[in-house]
Amino acid sequence: ISPDKVATISGKVTDTKDVPLDAEILWEDLSTGKVVQTTRSNPATGEFFAVLPERKRYGYTARKPGYFPQSGNVDMRTELSEVRLPEPIRLSTIENMKAEDISLPLNNLFFETAKYELQSESFSELNRLAELLQSEGLSIEVHGHTDNVGNDAGNLILSENRAKSVRTYLISRGCNAGKITAKGFGKTKPKATNETEAGRALNRRVEIRMVR
Repeated sequence: ISPDKVATISGKVTDTKDVPLDAEILWEDLSTGKVVQTTRSNPATGEFFAVLPERKRYGYTARKPGYFPQSGNVDMRTELSEVRLPEPIRLSTIENMKAEDISLPLNNLFFETAKYELQSESFSELNRLAELLQSEGLSIEVHGHTDNVGNDAGNLILSENRAKSVRTYLISRGCNAGKITAKGFGKTKPKATNETEAGRALNRRVEIRMVR
């Protein structure tokens, strides 16, 4: 009997000043939203290592009390079996986000091209965000951004509608509507170049900003 093939994923968790953090990392099958494994980063080095079944697309979320969780995803549906995350997962404290006006992306939100309806793979990240907002009594702005493909007016409307979709979902999960606003910025605030697909992917994003 052949053993099931597995994939290995490694990386590092730090704060915004690259100091290693002891954090919990949740691994979930994005197709089902089911958490399949929980690992922890080494408190001395911030390093973590996970062994997961192959042939799935995984979402991960690093979280630590007092910090805003950060997520991402890795597609293991190809022959790829060993992944090292290229950048550390950097966590910012909620207080630091307020003090320094930091906006952070929700990396596990999924939309079809040029559409604003949330795909089901997005729900796990938003459910956790809804729990955090309610438990901490936080007020936030949801910011939508696009790349530069298409016309400016259409991009602005798309970014607004994607931010509104996130707001509507959070309210449906019990969050206070008065503590969540949604804004769209179209292509006006890129994080990376629009000359490459990788850069455009970074610019198509929804971010959270804490409101004091």
